[in-house]
Amino acid sequence: MTCTTSAHRFHGALALAFSVALLAGCGNDEPAEQETAASDSPQMIQREAPRRTAVVEPQPEATNDFLVVPKLEGELEQDGLGLETIIDASSKDAYAESLRWISQDVSADQYKRLEQSLRYIKAFDSNVLGSEKRFLETVDGKTGQELIDRASKLIAERR
Repeated sequence: MTCTTSAHRFHGALALAFSVALLAGCGNDEPAEQETAASDSPQMIQREAPRRTAVVEPQPEATNDFLVVPKLEGELEQDGLGLETIIDASSKDAYAESLRWISQDVSADQYKRLEQSLRYIKAFDSNVLGSEKRFLETVDGKTGQELIDRASKLIAERR
């Protein structure tokens, strides 16, 4: 029995040594095989993607763009009575024309207050909230002074 056990131990040690040698040998051959395989396979050439320029198409100019306040200035040096003029906002053109008439009969300071008030109403009035149609409906039939007062009231409520 001792002989059999010794033989089993010898065969086990021999198998272990052979396995270690085999693994060690395979471990060294593997990079060489990978290098050979890598040199045989097609190589990927790196290059930069072509740069494309953005195509900018000119926007057609809108002839009837809505402006909250047309670019106007008060023409008087002293305060005038233009803020008592009733604004016709039944259409965009009528609104712009009304503001042109008002600008001819107010000072630069008065027109600036009206302009700021109109912009504030367009942006912050809960009845308007940026809507062009509702803005014109809100402004229609009111005087410049009424709109300045309305904007002042809205500002006071927001504080």
